[in-house]
Amino acid sequence: MTHSAGRAWKRVAALCAVNGVDVAHHEEPQVSLHMLASQPRGTFVECFHPDRDPFWWNIIANRPAIVDGEIEAPRGPGLGWELDAEYVEHHRADR
Repeated sequence: MTHSAGRAWKRVAALCAVNGVDVAHHEEPQVSLHMLASQPRGTFVECFHPDRDPFWWNIIANRPAIVDGEIEAPRGPGLGWELDAEYVEHHRADR
């Protein structure tokens, strides 16, 4: 997501909050999880099956388990995600 797209998303989320409308996000849970957690009306993080979105299920080494349909946002530096070094090395495109 670009910086301007992120600002636009936050403006829409603020409009939702002011008007009592829940907000969700389509795809990219490694980013949208944090965006939704920052919003008072944030609701659903969309996670696809590993066959459709292997990136989410493989590149994040410290991905919390989804329990009863809920997932906790990591609290570490940056976005809090630790990358799986073996997965990254295997899929490098700079060779």
